[in-house]
Amino acid sequence: MLKTSLPSDFNILIRGMKQTDTLSYLDDVITSHYEMELKEELFPAVRKALRNDENVSVVVEMMEKINNFHNRYLNYFSSWPESVSLGKKIQQNLIAHMEWCLMDDVRKGMTKLLHFILKYYLDMAHECCADESFRITCIDSNSSYNDANTIFINGKCKSLFRVVMRKLNLDKKLDDELIISVLMRPVYEELKLHCSEIYDKSFVSEKEDCFLNQLRDNQLFSFLKLVFGDDFDRSRWMKPLDYLLYTSYTQLRIEEFLSIIFAYPDSQKSINDLKYCLDYTGLRPMLIKSLKSDFLKRVSHPGTKSQNIIQAYISAVKALRELDPSGVVMEIVLEPCSCYLRQREDAVRQIMQDLLSPSDTERGDLAAELTNLSGYRSDNICLSERVGASPDEWHPDSRESDPNKASNAFSPRNSDIVSLFIGMYGSKEKFIKEYQKLLSRRLQQNWFKEQDESNEIRNLELFKLRFGEEEVSKCTVMFKDFSDSRRINENFKEKLTQGLPLPQYEVNFRTFIISHNFWPEMTEVEIDLPKEIQESFDKFKLDYERQKASRSLKLVKGVGSVDLDLEFEDESRSYKVNPVLASIVLKFEEKDKWSIEDLSAAIKLPPTVLRKKLMYWIQQGVIKQVRGEDDMFMVVDKIGPANEENMSTMEGEEEADDVDEEKQEEELNMMWNYVKGMLSNLGSLNADRILGMFSMFSDEDSEIDKKQLCEFLNKKVQEGLLTLEQGKYKLT
Repeated sequence: MLKTSLPSDFNILIRGMKQTDTLSYLDDVITSHYEMELKEELFPAVRKALRNDENVSVVVEMMEKINNFHNRYLNYFSSWPESVSLGKKIQQNLIAHMEWCLMDDVRKGMTKLLHFILKYYLDMAHECCADESFRITCIDSNSSYNDANTIFINGKCKSLFRVVMRKLNLDKKLDDELIISVLMRPVYEELKLHCSEIYDKSFVSEKEDCFLNQLRDNQLFSFLKLVFGDDFDRSRWMKPLDYLLYTSYTQLRIEEFLSIIFAYPDSQKSINDLKYCLDYTGLRPMLIKSLKSDFLKRVSHPGTKSQNIIQAYISAVKALRELDPSGVVMEIVLEPCSCYLRQREDAVRQIMQDLLSPSDTERGDLAAELTNLSGYRSDNICLSERVGASPDEWHPDSRESDPNKASNAFSPRNSDIVSLFIGMYGSKEKFIKEYQKLLSRRLQQNWFKEQDESNEIRNLELFKLRFGEEEVSKCTVMFKDFSDSRRINENFKEKLTQGLPLPQYEVNFRTFIISHNFWPEMTEVEIDLPKEIQESFDKFKLDYERQKASRSLKLVKGVGSVDLDLEFEDESRSYKVNPVLASIVLKFEEKDKWSIEDLSAAIKLPPTVLRKKLMYWIQQGVIKQVRGEDDMFMVVDKIGPANEENMSTMEGEEEADDVDEEKQEEELNMMWNYVKGMLSNLGSLNADRILGMFSMFSDEDSEIDKKQLCEFLNKKVQEGLLTLEQGKYKLT
């Protein structure tokens, strides 16, 4: 195809077309040449520059180049009487080709430039007035702001939007959509820089001095003034910028909301900010989805202790009720966590332990909730309030709520935290049984420490309000046994002081007498107690049954407290231990050395248990292993300095045993969750493989050996939860 060009002088073109009688085709000739030069020369060069040039201001240069090209044609035929109509034709041609060929590249170039300008305002906190000049480096997008090799874009921005873009009628296609897309990510990063992980400060309010309003007025408005110049309308951009700022801030706080929950109540101001923003942006579904996912990833999994899950649940209830008083968000978000807690076998025990803990301890949140009856309302009160409420006070549930769980008189949305835990399991029975076990242990500890039961009586009265007096009637009998035992022992002491005829006891003791049918079953240890203790109990039993003919006493040998004074060559020391430990050390009065087999036979205690119990006396420096004989032990002649960490008191020893048992039970429960996951994914595994995988994925060093694991797995087989085939365990 032969390429031709127009004459340099428009008049020459006119004369030539008149001679050939083709002047009527002048518009077509001009338009054809304009379009050909546009498509074959100008646009390819512009497109190449926009795509390959790293200069952030290349879009300005290219738009100026297009503008100059267009003005050259307008000046070429300006003397023609029909120049106005011809100018409109070529402008329409230019706009059509721009939209078809260059719009995406122009948008990218404009985005790059505006990002660079916006970065200046956010980094430098520079407020640019309408008559100021702004300099940007004309090198690449990573350049710094300086005076060398620069172009100038003044506040009125004549070379960019007002002249070029509006002249080409492209401003409406790029203005709002492009500006918002440019602002989104930098605004979010700016908020993240100044607001992230700061939960005790408010950043949102209707006051002009709040952080979001200052960011809008000082930096974003200044940026828009530069872009739009005299055409900038502050009122038109107020709502879009507010929505952008509130949306970005809401997204940031949604990502951090689980951490905000953990920090509650110190994060109260952040919750208030988010509550305000959610009403403005309508991002509540996003919050629900994100928080449910975070709970599953960070809280509701086998690697988290039940105590930590319960504490997270309590904090979440408090924080979400501040955020959404209707309780709908709390109900939706915490439902998976509630289901997971119900599956953990130690959850009820942990909840009850937290309820009975002193309110000033780490686990005191739940204990404080037990004493706080202001938020507790019985079902009857809830129903009466519901029936007597005015119709004008009714509010529909939010659209996020589950229609199958609509609010009613017995809805848990407004229940206090203790009631939420009880409702989680559907009945009070599990909690009452666990309370009886804990109360049994606590009353025993109080008896051994010679303390009164006033604190436990206070807890009992609170539980009566929660569970009902009839449900905790057995616990009332336990307290009666405590007071009766104290009275019986005081009567015996009084008879001794009055010189009344009583059996001669080899040891001084206090007997804790309980009603067998009203106390939880206690673990009995079949051992041979020291002769002095056994004979003293037999005499007390005869005397007691003589006075109360309808009753009989049975000694629970593994439960109790024994005060011992052990004499060595250099000194004597006092110890307070349980009957099993006392029986072990007193056997060494009979002879100096004992082997594990002989001592086990003498006390009737299994060797494995005996070894564990002997470790206590070894730690105290009372007993040592005979050198060269692994299974032979003897009492030391001279005892060394006392180990303060292992000072022998009944309290420390009993609590250590309790902690060990609770830790082992908690670890076994954690292991069960792992085992279920392993067998669900892998089908069937043997004990060695299960133990190896548990040791690999467990956060802490496991104290469970293969024997304990096999006993635990076999117990699950007996419960029907596992099957054992050819040495491999499989879920039923």
